Amino acid sequence: MRAYKEEGEVDWVQLTAPRSVEQVKRAREAMDGPFSIMQGYMDPPLSNEELLALGINLAWMPRPTHDVT
Repeated sequence: MRAYKEEGEVDWVQLTAPRSVEQVKRAREAMDGPFSIMQGYMDPPLSNEELLALGINLAWMPRPTHDVT
């Protein structure tokens, strides 16, 4: 992810499909600037307060369209 930010000079970085808060924390600690996640695999999804506490600027919520039974 650092390569996207440092070498690619992107405006923001997104972590796609994290499966735990720990993964989100580690990724966020490694990145400065705008950062987002997709919460499709977070169960339960994080609240707005939890997202802000983790330094998440934007969170995509692809549910329930991604749930297939």
